[in-house]
Amino acid sequence: MADSVNSGETDTENSHHNVPQRQPSKLNVLLSKNRSQQAQNKRPLPRRQSSYRPKLISLGPSESQLSAPYIEEVQPERPQYVRNPTADQTLDASDTALLNPPQVPEAQSNRSTSLRDYFRKVRLLNTINRILTHNEGEHLKDTENFETVVFSSPFDVPYLWAKTDYKGRKAPPVLFSALKLAVTDSYHDEKNYNLQNVFRIELEYGDVKWVINRSGFDFASLYVSLKKEINLPHIPRLPTGLANWFKSLIRKTQLDNQARNQTTVLQRRKDLENYLIQLLRALKFSVAYELYEFLELSAVSITSDMGWKGKECHLNNKVERFKTPICSFRNSNEKWVKEWVIVRDSYIAFCSDISSTIPTDVFLMDKFFKCDKMDFQGLDRVLKIHDHVDIENSSRRIEMKGDNRTLSEFLESIEKVKRSSPWVRQHRFDSYAPIRENAKVKWYVDGKNYFFAVSQAIMAAKLEIYIEDWWLSPELYLRRPPSKNEKYRLDNLLKKKAEEGVMIYIIVYKEVKLALTLDSWHTKTCLQHLHPNIRVQRHPDHGPDGTVFWAHHEKMLIIDCKIAFIGGLDLCFGRYDTHQHELVDFDPHSDNPSIWPGQDYSNPRVKDFNNVSDYNAEIVDKSRVPRMPWHDVSIGVVGHPARDIARHFIQRWNFIKEEKAFERESIPFLMPKGEYVSTRDESKFFGTCNIQLLRSSASWSSGIELENSIYNAYCHLIRSSEHFIYIENQFFITASEKDPDHEIKNRIGEFIVERIKKAHENNEKFRIIVVMPLLPAFEADLHSKDAGTIRMIMHWQYLSISRGGKSILEKISEAGINPENYISFFALRGHGKIRHSENRDKKTSNSTDGNDGSQNVNNVINGSKDSINNSGKTSSIENNKSQEVRQSHPSETTVDSFSDERPQYISNVNERIGGEPVLPDSIKQMDPKHIFVTEEIYIHSKLMIVDDRFVICGSANLNDRSQLGNRDSEIAIIVEDKETIDTFMNGKKYKASKFAYTLRSNLFKEHLGLLETQDHSTMTESCLPPLNPEALFELLYEKDETATSLLDAQTNEIKKCSTEELVFMDPLSDEFYNYWSQIAQNNTETYRSLFRCVPDDNVADWEQYKEFVPDPTKMFIGHVANPNASVEEIKRKLSNIRGHLVQFPTQFLKNEHLMGGMISNAVEIFT
Repeated sequence: MADSVNSGETDTENSHHNVPQRQPSKLNVLLSKNRSQQAQNKRPLPRRQSSYRPKLISLGPSESQLSAPYIEEVQPERPQYVRNPTADQTLDASDTALLNPPQVPEAQSNRSTSLRDYFRKVRLLNTINRILTHNEGEHLKDTENFETVVFSSPFDVPYLWAKTDYKGRKAPPVLFSALKLAVTDSYHDEKNYNLQNVFRIELEYGDVKWVINRSGFDFASLYVSLKKEINLPHIPRLPTGLANWFKSLIRKTQLDNQARNQTTVLQRRKDLENYLIQLLRALKFSVAYELYEFLELSAVSITSDMGWKGKECHLNNKVERFKTPICSFRNSNEKWVKEWVIVRDSYIAFCSDISSTIPTDVFLMDKFFKCDKMDFQGLDRVLKIHDHVDIENSSRRIEMKGDNRTLSEFLESIEKVKRSSPWVRQHRFDSYAPIRENAKVKWYVDGKNYFFAVSQAIMAAKLEIYIEDWWLSPELYLRRPPSKNEKYRLDNLLKKKAEEGVMIYIIVYKEVKLALTLDSWHTKTCLQHLHPNIRVQRHPDHGPDGTVFWAHHEKMLIIDCKIAFIGGLDLCFGRYDTHQHELVDFDPHSDNPSIWPGQDYSNPRVKDFNNVSDYNAEIVDKSRVPRMPWHDVSIGVVGHPARDIARHFIQRWNFIKEEKAFERESIPFLMPKGEYVSTRDESKFFGTCNIQLLRSSASWSSGIELENSIYNAYCHLIRSSEHFIYIENQFFITASEKDPDHEIKNRIGEFIVERIKKAHENNEKFRIIVVMPLLPAFEADLHSKDAGTIRMIMHWQYLSISRGGKSILEKISEAGINPENYISFFALRGHGKIRHSENRDKKTSNSTDGNDGSQNVNNVINGSKDSINNSGKTSSIENNKSQEVRQSHPSETTVDSFSDERPQYISNVNERIGGEPVLPDSIKQMDPKHIFVTEEIYIHSKLMIVDDRFVICGSANLNDRSQLGNRDSEIAIIVEDKETIDTFMNGKKYKASKFAYTLRSNLFKEHLGLLETQDHSTMTESCLPPLNPEALFELLYEKDETATSLLDAQTNEIKKCSTEELVFMDPLSDEFYNYWSQIAQNNTETYRSLFRCVPDDNVADWEQYKEFVPDPTKMFIGHVANPNASVEEIKRKLSNIRGHLVQFPTQFLKNEHLMGGMISNAVEIFT
């Protein structure tokens, strides 16, 4: 029976207060004698399928959740089997402790049982018991005989693992010489017919410790089983006293013999301990499955960093299947399969046999976990040979059967998990993850800092890397400029780590090819061809039983389950940026290196990505088209939160494995790390934040019951906010009233309206600032026939904000409240300078081998800061028009927009924006003023900061797709820093959370232009992973001179604009808001006068749109619109622009119905 290690137990025979209850029948006892001799015939892997029980899908939290969604969690007590690691116990993942265990004195030989020796043993035992109280584990004896050489040859270990037993079974990767054990206690099994003594055996293998309970009958059965095997060496005889003991148990022991029995119990334990040690030494080069089963020792059970290990045994099981994919060729009815079952601290692993290093299934315990003993079924109802147990979680149900004693021990292990594991409890916001205290968290704003930290973390990987992305570009450079950082291109970095033995598991969203140009097939084939250690899965399929409209939208990276990153940034083209958000790149023909090579220089509003496998092709002309800057926020965590993120990834990976790759051995099931590991030292990972992971997940995405904890957290924080809310999001689509018939289902807007009404009624100072993109990033002119998707998204956003009768601003005005006093909307825009060179050599051809990254990059990058490529030729993609042009589809069929949607449309290069613009005949000779360009800064953040205390950040947009849980899959984190900063709120002193305040301050400084210029090649402390310098240095494999030189550096201090910094310290002060609004208004008016860019509040209908937007035959979109403006006037006006903040035009095209005559039968896809 598995039990927890507790060295404080007294070593007495009759410890009845600790006696486990077992009730085996007589027939079970007789049958157990031959359990280990049963045939282990080779059989196909059991077929499993995630279960899904159909139920009504809730479109949001219930009324009870909304009234009190915050659950005060009762943290489980630290289980008794967890021990604080001492200096000599702490192990590293790279340790070879399994082959070289610490040497301890060899076990003493057997002594006579004379009275004198008996009292000597009693005194010794009392001494040992006192030592055990203070020195845990030192009582365990090493099984190796140190008088001989452990391995006389380096070929001994491969020789052992190449051997097989008489049934042809290979040995598990286990060395008996690395095993420690001790028989520490015994007790009478009162429920057994012969009053057997049961012995408590503690074992240790590397960092894994466990306990088994074995009766004298089990020892005898093991001996008989091993003696029958002809291929084994000489088996030591059972202790001589054991036979006499068996004879005495035939009749009941009299009370007058009790004293005599107590005098022999210590000797009996000692004899059995020495017998096991001698047996392990004798069989250290043999394959003895009976001994592995006796010790509950298998290949999976000794995996490092897996924590507590409970019961291990053979059990018959079958899975109840509620849903079978149409594409599956599995049987509809599950059959009974005998497997090796392992109970860990948060999951149950199933293996085909003891030697399997990879499980055939992993059953995660969650808040829906149940384990019940069932009534006898079928023939067992008559014979009562097997007991049945039913286990169930949010994704499946498994029935198991076995003998009474085995299942009783199994249930005892399950009960220990239910008492100690946080994963089986209900958590705040109905999340899958518990609240983690004292966590270390770090924020990253924009791609430059984030990608640098990711590259550092990947370099530090030693065991495994998990990546999940909506889009992943293998050719992405994590550090810039590319010409100096070839080894930091993502595919090169992953290949290097795979060659070092790191296992890399990647999940990418499988796109609908007619709608998106992500080419996940290229991602999969490119990465898997690099090295066998890189495994990639795509999901979902789009067949009749799959999903078409919803996407995996998470962005996750986990390193060794120690470091993790989540947020809005995919590892793909178009995301790298600095906080100054440059619009132009260096000229490939100048001496300065290019920053955005090939398709990484992008403007989705002008030309979407196409044929991304041809990554060096320039899809827009850098000499005429500015890039679209990308603003985003991500989070890095270490320790427990990283393992929580890894658990979500593992659940998704295993679900996809079950659904799509069950028969593929190259795609393994993954197991989460242990919750508590005695040898794990994470003192360097401690911080000051309380965090919790949140997600949107459901049956299609993870095979589980609906979870929308992100939505619950948003609703709770808005309703409980006291002073100020700051929101940055890619979308803003929400309902402002409870209406079951409304197309928009999430009620975040309703809670915003309620909170503002409450503030007005209580005469409270309260403000909400929303920053969102000016336009969705879709390729099409707003007035063209191809702009159906972009206009539909704009339609639902404006219905949420300012029009249609049910918007937020209208609902606030209906209550007699001026919305401007409480909520306002803003956006970001930038400007830059392009130089057109007419007398320049032709651009370098893009026909070089696409697999040679360095050669391709050198063909693109050699640039100049002031002049940009103007070859007058189109890119290689444009030369192949067949790759761009497809037939137009009705709006109903072009609605496969997936959060970062960019559907393909007809691309006519002669149209205004539907392709890279052609140089108008009237302006062949470039005017100097056309070097000035503007473009919106695309806000891709998914962020909310409340009261400078709480932060929600992740991948979830503010719309139904991300919030409801049963649509796009998302992940986010809520952070509350217990370390505070003295600031002001509404003119009063205020204790702000350091994490929230520093993040908001950095964002405000960026938007207002108060940050110093960020160089592409310079590394600062903000670029490093969320570790202190010493911990980061220890994780890195090799010395990185660039990194180590900065390990002790401090964050660059902002030396200018101290007056403005003091202003936005208080986000509720009138001084701040006036300053913020004045900059936004000034910037907006300047851009309007120079560029006449849309959207704009001065454009109310399509007629005004035509008059306002410059004539494309006379000038480029995004260039200076006034042909009479001088260069000096343009420079003077642009010099007045501060930062990037502009007003969001809530009245743009207010007189038009943006959906026009389009009739959509899939509105939910856009909301």
